[in-house]
Amino acid sequence: MTHFAALLSRRLSAHDPHAALPSAVHGVGVLLMSAMAISGTIYYFINSGDPDAGGAVGAVMFVHRTLANLVWVYLIGHAGLGLVHHYAHDIHLGEMWSLDRDATGQGNASSAPVDHSAPSAPARLP
Repeated sequence: MTHFAALLSRRLSAHDPHAALPSAVHGVGVLLMSAMAISGTIYYFINSGDPDAGGAVGAVMFVHRTLANLVWVYLIGHAGLGLVHHYAHDIHLGEMWSLDRDATGQGNASSAPVDHSAPSAPARLP
């Protein structure tokens, strides 16, 4: 079941650390934060002391403020969906925050091989 089909049927798709959609969401977050850092760095060097100045300073600050709002939306949405997955018992917060999972590719619950060919039943949303 794809992520979008699962959402349309009010279900969470099973956790898959190699799925495309979660990777794309993390990529969007990295791009947003990088663009905000770049616009902030540009502003630092062309700053005239007034963030509401016109011209290039105003344009850079407009981009920076817009990106800041998008980053807040991303962070709140991302954390919110993490909590939804946690409370739907799909994956626990301890597993999401584990650095050990990245090293083994298995999660921190077991070091035994995992069969990814048969997906587990998706969690039902209330």
